[in-house]
Amino acid sequence: MLKHQDLQWADSLVQAVLDLARELRCPTMFENPESGLLKHRAIVEDIPYRVVDYCKYADARFTHTARKRTAIWCIEVDWEPERPLCKHDCGFCTGGRHDETAQRGPGRPGQRRHTLNELYAMPPLLCEEIARWASLNIFGI
Repeated sequence: MLKHQDLQWADSLVQAVLDLARELRCPTMFENPESGLLKHRAIVEDIPYRVVDYCKYADARFTHTARKRTAIWCIEVDWEPERPLCKHDCGFCTGGRHDETAQRGPGRPGQRRHTLNELYAMPPLLCEEIARWASLNIFGI
């Protein structure tokens, strides 16, 4: 169970990002699992976010094919994901269930476990999509 101090510490990290964005006067994006508590915190209540499923951005360079629904907060950014949320149509499902889960611990029989580095990674296809959008819409390239 999270302690009040943990939430204060987490809020302080978000506040540091917000302060940096304000000081640099730059568009900013940050992510957190959509299932997490951040979306319910007062510190982000006025910041819009988009939701993506990492499985829709999986390719041979990415470390897993789990859904991992993720929220991306957007400050002065009107980016919208190019790919829809997964409806078990990502190509990584069997019998209406994802073959992998974004967990380190035990899953269903036969599922592989993931390292923290694998679970914390963002899919290169998603990063490239955001970079293309930024190049065109922020930098005009």
